[in-house]
Amino acid sequence: MHRQRLGAALVLQEFHSTPTITPLTARLASLIRRLASEPRVDQRFFAYVHKAGLYPTLKKAWRELLKQGPGLLWKAPDGQRKHLPLGNPGVAASTLFANEVVLISELDLLQRPKPRVAQIQQALEGLGYRCRTLDWREHSACLNALQMCSAVIFHRVPALAQVLLVIEEASRLRVTSYWDADELIFNPQAYRQSNDLSALSDDAICNVLTAVALYQQALLSCDRAIASTPAVALAMTEAGAKQVTLVEQAQDAEADSSRWKPLSQLFPAQASPRARRVLSANVFFSPRSYGGATVIAEQMTRLMADTAQLQPFVFTSLPVTDAAPYGLVRYEVNKVAVIGMGLPDLRSEYFENPATIPVFEAVLASVAPDLVHLHSVQGLGAQLAESCRKAGIPFVVTLHDTWWICGRQFMINKQGQYCGQTRISSDVCAKCVDDPTLNDYRQQWLANMLKKADLLLAPSKFARDLYVANGFDATRIRVNNNGIFAPAANYRKQPGKRLRFGYVGGNVSIKGVTLLARAFAALDRSDYELKVVDSQLHLGLRSFKRDSIKIPGTVTFIPGYAQANMDAFYSGIDVLLFPTQLKETFGLSVREALARDIWVISTQGGGTVEDIVDGVNGTIIPLSTDEKYLRQALSDVLENQQRYLEHRNPFKASIKLCSDQALELQGIYEDVLKQASLSRASASGQPSVIASLR
Repeated sequence: MHRQRLGAALVLQEFHSTPTITPLTARLASLIRRLASEPRVDQRFFAYVHKAGLYPTLKKAWRELLKQGPGLLWKAPDGQRKHLPLGNPGVAASTLFANEVVLISELDLLQRPKPRVAQIQQALEGLGYRCRTLDWREHSACLNALQMCSAVIFHRVPALAQVLLVIEEASRLRVTSYWDADELIFNPQAYRQSNDLSALSDDAICNVLTAVALYQQALLSCDRAIASTPAVALAMTEAGAKQVTLVEQAQDAEADSSRWKPLSQLFPAQASPRARRVLSANVFFSPRSYGGATVIAEQMTRLMADTAQLQPFVFTSLPVTDAAPYGLVRYEVNKVAVIGMGLPDLRSEYFENPATIPVFEAVLASVAPDLVHLHSVQGLGAQLAESCRKAGIPFVVTLHDTWWICGRQFMINKQGQYCGQTRISSDVCAKCVDDPTLNDYRQQWLANMLKKADLLLAPSKFARDLYVANGFDATRIRVNNNGIFAPAANYRKQPGKRLRFGYVGGNVSIKGVTLLARAFAALDRSDYELKVVDSQLHLGLRSFKRDSIKIPGTVTFIPGYAQANMDAFYSGIDVLLFPTQLKETFGLSVREALARDIWVISTQGGGTVEDIVDGVNGTIIPLSTDEKYLRQALSDVLENQQRYLEHRNPFKASIKLCSDQALELQGIYEDVLKQASLSRASASGQPSVIASLR
């Protein structure tokens, strides 16, 4: 009888001793958990066989095994966890996931909820809520469900360690927690008085009362309580529970629905309109602000959060030190809800990731966005597009780089040089990629994913023209130039003792550092300073050696800059050098410099030079490995130093700011939503499941 009433709480008291776990057993258990939660190896192997055939698959597997060693098959978990500074949500979950409720209880052997749980679920669904039932012993599933709900109801759940973690997580997420009971199982004294324990041994009595105390602790740990009878409600209040609500249990929920009316006071019927929602997906997001695409995605969501027209959400990846593999953690950046998914193996070549699909589709179901904006999705997988299409959600894709058409992402070949293609040739790519057969499949598959989009966005005219040249419909690609951070109102260039050049491209030849060093070395003068940004310095590391750049002038290595100290960097240089050796889709630093009256010397690098007026606010030189062009440009500047020290860019007002881009992007969203609405109205068939949740 006591086991039936007190469930696992009593069972665990009776079997409190933990079996000895040997290191081998622990490693085996860890491997089994890894295989269960990270279905990457087998899925990728069979998918690869299906695409490329058995022999190429085995060949690639052998090559990777030689490269990475046995750790490729199983890597021991990192013993030292390094947590990211993820901001706790400041917005109540009820404003984000108003119609999402999670019911946590102890299911029976057939995974069926108890009658009261089933009735509460039915009543909530009748009020317009989406209600999921979970067993409290499924710890990971409970934590995942909490990330996207407004309230959680614990029915007869004891305060065991993993339950307390779930309650604590609900508090962090600002999810309202309720503890529900239909019996007096939470007061040790009352339980002893109302139950005959005389037939039990002293140890058994101790176990029973300890189990009851665990239910009491769970009751008091939750924000509110729900009782099935007046007696239970009174006992909860006397135990110290907060805001007890009486919701009597009916013998027949259909016949006596009036008993569930108090539940509607806790959970009002969902009928109020809400702001339209945009879900942005990018492989990185703050605090992992890596790459230009991430900066743009962060700024667009930040600026849109300040308006009342659209409510932004973000789907991104997190390292498995901060989220379980393919598990979810919600945090907040600039008042924007960010849903991070643990991504265990991040490589840009992973254009497909089957394990992401159910996770992303769960996010779509809970967020119910009106529109999805895909940014850089390598690692997450391009099949996010297919999930949007299946759910009937319009989506746009920003073509931040050439990942969608290049198996090496940036059109840089094995020799580290720009391949120079405009119309991508599979014959040329076959000499560059590891597996030509897979690359052919990749190109076709990604093209098909892109063609499902309602609109493609290009950060520059160059990027748009490149994708048009590769078979994409010109009428469905719109230029949405990236914006930059505006200089502060009090920004002023600081005079120096000599002319100062700046270089921000890093210690990689493809960005032109080798060309730069050769060009300066060929000048017979030293009346200048070269400031080189080393982004590793603030981490206590160096990407440049002190003598990496041997030139006649002074070389100074300085730490990387962020938005807060960007003006300080640019005010300390007179000329920005951007000698990139590839054609890029944009160039944030070029625009940042131009907006701050800095002369820019750049190679003909595609989208990087679209805001440079040659000879007026910068110098454009041929895209060449011959240093003579850069040497001549440097010589011209040094021969006329006063001009560049006093330079003012007459076209800086035309440089698009982040706020300008955000406004333009909102207009684009409106156009896409309007067109999608017209298409739905003219199409036959039922609306999607997602549409019914909006």
